Amino acid sequence: MTRLLIATALAAVSLSGVQPQTAMVSWTATPYETVLQQSAKPRAASTMVSWDAARNEFQSYQILLRGTSKFTIQSVTFTDLTGAGTIGSGDLTYRLQQYYDPTGSGTAVPDPLSNDPWVTVPGNTTQGIFVTVYVPKNQAAGAYNGSVTVNTISGNTTFPIALTVYDVTVPDAIDSTYTSGTWSAFFRRLQRCRRLGDW
Repeated sequence: MTRLLIATALAAVSLSGVQPQTAMVSWTATPYETVLQQSAKPRAASTMVSWDAARNEFQSYQILLRGTSKFTIQSVTFTDLTGAGTIGSGDLTYRLQQYYDPTGSGTAVPDPLSNDPWVTVPGNTTQGIFVTVYVPKNQAAGAYNGSVTVNTISGNTTFPIALTVYDVTVPDAIDSTYTSGTWSAFFRRLQRCRRLGDW
């Protein structure tokens, strides 16, 4: 009888689409770190989103989640950032990390960012989320604080945000100058061949 009740309960969960609770670990990382799907949480990992930015600048950070069983990230929500002024939650966005295996070695690397607002993550797999803030051009310099919450079927996880806005403004692209320089072994060889008359 007990086995029958357990089986019935599991079937009901499956039919309802509700995922069982999963033990979740989470942490944050700078946007310059490569975090693979098999990466575990580092012992000294942070759980804070920490930004330094100029006015009229975008800055990103990574949030990482890993569960012992399958879970679904449903959405990511932000509070306003307050302190020296207010940066509305509308100036904060998120993109879910996607992964691909360029060499067929079985190791997928993070590269593209998805436009989908949700993703289902297999168990024992690390999923990255890029969160981005835009600092308006007229924003007051100083310290700001707020939070970001990752909403999943297995529960929600909230991370504190600390942002420092510096008293400098990045010019709009239309007002900027752009210089691009390219140099490689090929061009050096080409130049040498031309000097020797071989090209």
